[in-house]
Amino acid sequence: MEPAPRKRFMECPGCGSPAVHVPWEPQAALRRRRNFLGVALFWLTSPVWIATALVTGEPEWALVLAAYGLVTIVASVAYYRSAHGYRCASCNRRWRV
Repeated sequence: MEPAPRKRFMECPGCGSPAVHVPWEPQAALRRRRNFLGVALFWLTSPVWIATALVTGEPEWALVLAAYGLVTIVASVAYYRSAHGYRCASCNRRWRV
């Protein structure tokens, strides 16, 4: 059984232009992949901060953990917007489906 064909074009609901940036463009997929790898590499540095906190006994690790959480949330929102967002190249309108 063949999968359902994916729509390869989109029209802007505002101006009707066919020049729309879609989530399945190679640049958007590459941006999402880099976003994910960046967050993964960022979290790989967390054992260094935990070890430093254990050695020094300072409570600064809580601030670092909060920063890690904030960066992860911001990157997750950017990933979601990239995966679900459309943008018209003519009128610069943005929308999600």
